[in-house]
Amino acid sequence: MLRRLIEKYKQTTDLNRFLIKGTALFLAWRVFRKWLMVKGETSAFTQAASWLYLKTSRFFLTVFGFDTQMNLEERKLWLTGASESIEVVYGCLGINLFAVFLVFIIAYPGKLWLKSVFIPAGFILIFLMNSLRMAALTYIVDKWHEHTDLFHHFIFQGLIYVGIFIIWLFFIHLGNKLNRKTKLS
Repeated sequence: MLRRLIEKYKQTTDLNRFLIKGTALFLAWRVFRKWLMVKGETSAFTQAASWLYLKTSRFFLTVFGFDTQMNLEERKLWLTGASESIEVVYGCLGINLFAVFLVFIIAYPGKLWLKSVFIPAGFILIFLMNSLRMAALTYIVDKWHEHTDLFHHFIFQGLIYVGIFIIWLFFIHLGNKLNRKTKLS
């Protein structure tokens, strides 16, 4: 039975193989993530990653001319004089964003060397997009507090997923371009 499934998998279209691999990888990720959370293995990682996000978000705010305050122990960032702050918790770290991107790149057919370049580059871009999101939320929490949930849960999430999709499309485009060059040589 397993042999038949493997044969069917090999004979199916690239799109179906992508969907099968992508679904399997994403489900494996979800199981692994739940296992980590049940074991309580996320707190040290959350503290370290939060520190990096807070420092980067603070840098962006400083570049845009804002004076900020930060409490690394409590994982909070706010504009100087503000009565509200953002708090970076595990869910803010974008772990699922990185996982979705990783699944898209691994599951899609392509050259291994190109994937090995795109995965870290994509992770850096996702990290920077998420840091900018946190910087913007720090401003929004102070200036338009009543709109924080809209920006946090919908607008910025949507923008980051669009960004991930664009990076993935660039990966596909570049891979196709390289394949055409290889075939012409």
